Amino acid sequence: MPATGNIVFNLRRKKKPILGIDISSTAVKVLQLSNTANGYCVDHIGVTPLPDGCISEKIITDVEAVATSIKSAVQQSRSKAKHCIMAIAGSNVVSKVITMPKGLSDAELEAQISVEADQHIPHPLNEVNIDFNVLASNDQQVDKVDVLLAASKTENITTRVTAAELAGLQPVIIDVEAYAIETIYPLLAHQVPGGGDNKTIGILDIGATMTSLNIMRKGKTIYTREQDFGGSQLTAQIMRAYDLSYAEAGYAKKHQQLPANYADKLLTPFKQTAAQQCNRFLQFFYSASQHTAVDHIILAGGCALIPGLDHTIQNELQIPVTGIGPLEKITLSSTLDQDLLEREYSSLLLAFSLALRAFE
Repeated sequence: MPATGNIVFNLRRKKKPILGIDISSTAVKVLQLSNTANGYCVDHIGVTPLPDGCISEKIITDVEAVATSIKSAVQQSRSKAKHCIMAIAGSNVVSKVITMPKGLSDAELEAQISVEADQHIPHPLNEVNIDFNVLASNDQQVDKVDVLLAASKTENITTRVTAAELAGLQPVIIDVEAYAIETIYPLLAHQVPGGGDNKTIGILDIGATMTSLNIMRKGKTIYTREQDFGGSQLTAQIMRAYDLSYAEAGYAKKHQQLPANYADKLLTPFKQTAAQQCNRFLQFFYSASQHTAVDHIILAGGCALIPGLDHTIQNELQIPVTGIGPLEKITLSSTLDQDLLEREYSSLLLAFSLALRAFE
């Protein structure tokens, strides 16, 4: 899905402190930041697994189960925040860049977009939430501006709001995952040799069931794509190969308690498959844009912890690949669960991004 801009579905005026909450297919991750003189401090973090089946294709199907996991993650974090920022998947959002007359006030622009939206959104307008963001002047028409229009079915938003409220929280923003990553990009760019300001950078997040690629240029998302692929496929292979339950296979994988032939039999082929999936992502990007190269890939998600995966992907893509490292201008509270942060750090990119929204 081509994307750029800063889309949020605002629900009410923001208040602090605010939790960033990432609801993935397998876990709820909550993170709270505070502002410091030199940047931000991670004050609270919590991660709680989700029961099987309560998320389907990034859509909440069991609100109460998700609410229970949110409440558990917040309790684990020891945060007292009562407000939160959440996100919906880009695959559940329809976005389109449209041209509008230059010089309209916000109220005039909103009224005009309400009229235009029906032509661009493949759902009845009474079934969607809509937001928009003015991008820039149109290159071809000097009296026009480009506007990013985004819409998502209302149920995608209300299920998240309801789950948060059942957990005792008040959502203040529902963001879009792909756009939220723009928020954290300035804290990531220093990990690219020479800086990322004038380079085309890919942020590759390989999670448990979903892989996403965000292509960034000058701090803005120019392309994003999601695909069903992740570490759960390796877990399932372990389960079948060694006659384990899914939970036992996941534990054995996480704690490296597998037979000696595991690396050659399962892990190496999985890494090669992951690299091939990444290559396909890039080919889709090249075919959908004027770009023909990506300068650097930052690897995130739970699978970023797999030893050697970054090198396997680098060899396949012939592009420098580095695992996500420490974020710039981020310090850690002395009361933080350091072991939890170390275990989950690579999968907290979206939670970080949403927590940062509180300071915009």
